[in-house]
Amino acid sequence: MASRIAFFFGPVAGAFVSAISLRRMGHQERAKRVLWVTACALVAVAAILFFIPDALARIVGIGMDGAFCVAFYLVQDREFREWEAAHKDTTPSNGWSALGWGIVGILLFLAIAFALFMVLAMVFPGHV
Repeated sequence: MASRIAFFFGPVAGAFVSAISLRRMGHQERAKRVLWVTACALVAVAAILFFIPDALARIVGIGMDGAFCVAFYLVQDREFREWEAAHKDTTPSNGWSALGWGIVGILLFLAIAFALFMVLAMVFPGHV
């Protein structure tokens, strides 16, 4: 579910859903790491998008979506398989509750990107 949320709502939303899932499965440290690595990757990608031409930025943006989708799937796949094996009588949630985190995530993603672009525009005024 985190990979689908990341694809449709952005990497911050995917990180939120992935971290929540990992915490529910008892992997608190891994959940924190997912949030920090996603934040660092997001800043790096946003900075790259600022400096490259628009046509290339679109391709990089699509590639970023794909990369985050795969990353969030891989981040929790093993833990989810272990959880499924240990809880055979329990069915995982259907994922509809993740939509709220998707909306929060996309708003936060846009705020972070806007703030970073504003800072970069002030530091590199001739590049805008």
